[in-house]
Amino acid sequence: MRLELVVLFVVAVVAVVGLLQANFSGLAVAGIPELASYPLMFGPDFDAVIIKGGTMSPEEITASNLVISRLVGQYRLLHQAMYEQGVDFSEEPQYKVFTDDKVDYRTTDAVLIGSLCHNTAIANLLDVIDCMHYFQPGEGMVKYIESGGRRYVVFTGYSGDEVLASAVNFLSELQLNKIEGNELRIDSSAKVPLRDPMWYGEYTTNPTYRDTRKNKVFVLGEWMDLR
Repeated sequence: MRLELVVLFVVAVVAVVGLLQANFSGLAVAGIPELASYPLMFGPDFDAVIIKGGTMSPEEITASNLVISRLVGQYRLLHQAMYEQGVDFSEEPQYKVFTDDKVDYRTTDAVLIGSLCHNTAIANLLDVIDCMHYFQPGEGMVKYIESGGRRYVVFTGYSGDEVLASAVNFLSELQLNKIEGNELRIDSSAKVPLRDPMWYGEYTTNPTYRDTRKNKVFVLGEWMDLR
């Protein structure tokens, strides 16, 4: 099992580096959905912002922390690949984070995180009228959207549990190069085990390793804040 996960991790890294080099050398990557090459749609300097809900559950906060922490790692890999091609980046990208009431999502590319009732930017982007009944319990979604000349990646779901499940599922499947379209639907009630090639183990879509005393949850090989 451990050898299998190591091999999967190496394959994933090689594939991601190949995509990075192709995208930023001006070559088109035919047949690859935008969501499968996340976060490349936001350019080598992450020309986007992160929009969270003004109100967030502990699970939504954990999902946001997880997405942001993985962005940092993904862009370090990008810059390493580009450096090997003779392009040097002197500064780390700035990961600007706003709540939905502090920025107009229509003016910027963005990664949006939160349930529909907690993040009005997501609800507006998806043309949702009734935030309570758009999803059923257990349903989550990660979706790539182009609207008004802007690009968005949305992590959302019925509640905080589903938002977190969507982020965990998507990031795990992304590392395994198993994203096949621009929308990924999650049924978190199924609790399907997910393998993370960066860690030796299997985790369910609803993380169970919680330390309430330290306000943390163990997700995809990392302790994330629950606050």
